[in-house]
Amino acid sequence: MHFNSAGENVHIFDFGGATLHHKHYFRYLGMIFYRALNIAKSAEHAARPFLASAYKIHRFVCEHALADRPPTSLWLAKTYVIPAGMYGSQV
Repeated sequence: MHFNSAGENVHIFDFGGATLHHKHYFRYLGMIFYRALNIAKSAEHAARPFLASAYKIHRFVCEHALADRPPTSLWLAKTYVIPAGMYGSQV
């Protein structure tokens, strides 16, 4: 992938006698990087695990009648939701 490249007139790389294919994105440590450095798409991809864990915590709290125990909800969020959201920002 060539970042911020204009058009398809870019250098072609070989590795071990094989030509490497051009891609518009690649995945590295769970993050997706796009050729045009589209931060909005990368953020959307990173938000999925964060929102999924927040939803699971909400569902767990509702199913187990823990809504009246805020410390429990906070502990679950600190344990599961925040690490899921921080992963993408640390990478």
